[in-house]
Amino acid sequence: MLPKSSYGMTVQNCVHPSDWNRLKSFIEERANFKCECCDDKGPLDAHERWSYNEEEKTQKLMRIIAICKPCHETTHMGLAQINGREEAAFDRLMQVRKMDKPTALKHLEDATKVKSRRDDIEWKQDFSILTDSGIRLVENIESKKRKFSEDESTSMRSSLLGNLSAQLGIYKPSIAPVLQQQTTPSQLETKKLTIKN
Repeated sequence: MLPKSSYGMTVQNCVHPSDWNRLKSFIEERANFKCECCDDKGPLDAHERWSYNEEEKTQKLMRIIAICKPCHETTHMGLAQINGREEAAFDRLMQVRKMDKPTALKHLEDATKVKSRRDDIEWKQDFSILTDSGIRLVENIESKKRKFSEDESTSMRSSLLGNLSAQLGIYKPSIAPVLQQQTTPSQLETKKLTIKN
């Protein structure tokens, strides 16, 4: 559930290319080459877990997990919508999290409220978990952010859950297209990465 000021701020975009492959290999190996959400094996992505300090307007990278493509799509529901895959992502959410439709819609609604509040903040990213482990960042990280116009952001927010609700026979208007797996305290625990050269 990234706030709009952080769109495009993926670790892959921000880590120096010479460090990316070894970082991704470390993440996959740590997860025993399985998705940390569903335990499926297969092609894995790296997905960021962030903590947010609204007073300091800081978004701190806390962990990077190995996640399969279908589960990763579910964590980025707005992007799934843009790609015409919101229904598949929603179905995956229900399957992996063992939720019924009303519970999954409530989950999206709750995540939307948090995202809406965070969208009003210009966040400063903290990648110290990486830099403290010797991982180099690219220069000019700000250029990696993906910019959406206000119209695009509003359109995404208002249509995603409305579309899903209509397809599912449930009506909940104006809920933003966001989803984030609930993060347990252990997933947010900052640990020094020990990455092999």
